[in-house]
Amino acid sequence: MLDTVKNRVTISGANNHLSASIGTSLYPDSAKDGSSLLKQANIAMYKAKTTRGNRYYLK
Repeated sequence: MLDTVKNRVTISGANNHLSASIGTSLYPDSAKDGSSLLKQANIAMYKAKTTRGNRYYLK
């Protein structure tokens, strides 16, 4: 996914650079239920965001 996002995209004639921050969590290592698993993935995503784009973080 990150390789695809880092490609330049042209929208209405303007070149745009995209980035992505992806957070992942693993069941049952990160959490025992769906709600907690999503919370851990969200925390991981925000950790990825602190590194300035096109990053992933595994929680």
